[in-house]
Amino acid sequence: MFSEYQRLGRGIPGIDRAKGEPEDVFNNRVKVFGEALENYGMGLVNFEEFRQADDATKRKALDLLPRRISGALLKQGEAWQLQPRVIMSDVKENMQMRQR
Repeated sequence: MFSEYQRLGRGIPGIDRAKGEPEDVFNNRVKVFGEALENYGMGLVNFEEFRQADDATKRKALDLLPRRISGALLKQGEAWQLQPRVIMSDVKENMQMRQR
């Protein structure tokens, strides 16, 4: 998955430390974010629809994933938004809307 980020000219996403955030809390957040990025990222890059998409669509999907992970970590019950089919559907819908 990380090689796909590099191939598409994207940096590996990270998270910033909030002002005044204790180091142990930040480190835990980084760990959880990294695990989610690896888990859901692997699901995404192995998803057939992602594999068949053009590079522009793949870039948008990989850009959306970390934002969705951050949102899901803040709210309970949002993990469904991290499913590969949901990510790809949202990216395609957004791209179609921009073409209009």
